Amino acid sequence: MTNFIETLKDLMIEKDLSQVALAKKLDVKPPTITRYIKGKQLPNVEMAVKIANLFNCTLDYLFGIKDNNDKKEFHTYPAFNVRFAFLLDYFKENIIHISLNSDIAKSAMYDWRNGAKIPTMDSIIKLAAYFKCPIDFVVGRVDFE
Repeated sequence: MTNFIETLKDLMIEKDLSQVALAKKLDVKPPTITRYIKGKQLPNVEMAVKIANLFNCTLDYLFGIKDNNDKKEFHTYPAFNVRFAFLLDYFKENIIHISLNSDIAKSAMYDWRNGAKIPTMDSIIKLAAYFKCPIDFVVGRVDFE
């Protein structure tokens, strides 16, 4: 969480954006940005992608996984149920095995696969760590290199 807060603050300074201006660009109310900055909440996946797109940065950079921002061309973020099915196939994994070897509940993953819910950013970060790949690959913004 701390890495996200610091990176977001740095990006806002770099672009000379106040919390109010950032909120306006992201089409959210200013208290939402305040909650992010104070560490009271992480953005959901769609908002994290929106923030990363605004600042033209990777999610790995935004969340402090990588120290440098390798700016790239990003793909459009697909529906997560479609992406999750792709990830299971790509890595030849199944929900039960992932659940046994990670801190992610089976029920949550079944909900993702069925399109009933989307994962939290915390879960997306855990998936990226589990698959040993960039967060942007998990959400479908980049190809795996």
